[in-house]
Amino acid sequence: DYIAGQTYTVTATINTTSNPNGYGLQMVGLIDNGNTNAGTLANQSINAQLADLNSRTYLEQAGLSAQNQFSAEWTAPNTGSGSVTFYAAGHAANGNGQSGGDDSAQTSTSFSENIVESTIEFNTVSIEINPNPIRDITNIKFDEIVEGQMSIYNSTGQVMLSNSVFAETVSIDMTEYSTGVYYLTIETDKGITTRQLIKL
Repeated sequence: DYIAGQTYTVTATINTTSNPNGYGLQMVGLIDNGNTNAGTLANQSINAQLADLNSRTYLEQAGLSAQNQFSAEWTAPNTGSGSVTFYAAGHAANGNGQSGGDDSAQTSTSFSENIVESTIEFNTVSIEINPNPIRDITNIKFDEIVEGQMSIYNSTGQVMLSNSVFAETVSIDMTEYSTGVYYLTIETDKGITTRQLIKL
């Protein structure tokens, strides 16, 4: 899946059992509802270029490529765009100047939109996390004073932060955290709640 507004690296790899003279590619990401351009592409690999056609942006080869991988940064579309599909066509060329003897293939892969809720119910206590995704500081606001233990874990389960909390509002500075997914847990006598944090 993807998160709206998040930037990812997309990579297409062309595999072949032949010994081609070079490779070519064309790839585009489209919103499934309407087949319109999905987000933006930028900072492509040195063997690739971006081409605009019919209000769509394609990642394609910048001439015959000696490398079989092409990549670019993709910033996902706005919230509410829904599922996105990337369509790609790869080419392994023998370089003889003829139309035959080359390998080619087409493929597609789809991603659903991951809706990150900013407000959830914490048993009888409401939690608001704002902002999320996070660039530096995020604020956690309860609808009442909460007493318990607050922890943040990275995607491998390493504890990044563990503090007691007795407050109605808590600020967390994630400036020095690496880009990625983290998990916030709040443990009180009412139980444990876990929420996903996205660090940009």
